[in-house]
Amino acid sequence: MLRHVPLVVRGVCADESPVDGGTGRLFIEASDVGSAEQLAEHLGGAHPRLVRDGAGCRVRVELDLGDERQLADVLAGIERWLRRTGRPLAVVSVNDRHYIVEAPAAA
Repeated sequence: MLRHVPLVVRGVCADESPVDGGTGRLFIEASDVGSAEQLAEHLGGAHPRLVRDGAGCRVRVELDLGDERQLADVLAGIERWLRRTGRPLAVVSVNDRHYIVEAPAAA
């Protein structure tokens, strides 16, 4: 499940940058490099890049925001990662808009 969450991150309000087609960068927060590498494996076809962020790490994916299939594939990869690692959620940002992706409910 994906839901928009208006957050203030690093002093920038998440609602300042609309997401309306075009290209963009999607970032997924990871607690450490190992976790980010695991996530990158689940996003292989999206050509993820690891970005060190202080003690943590983020995974970056370049998106065509008009390509719903690409976004759906990335979200499916995030859900696989959440399910496999037992994490309850992931913080995702697209062009400075922040979202929470919740782990799929156990079947």
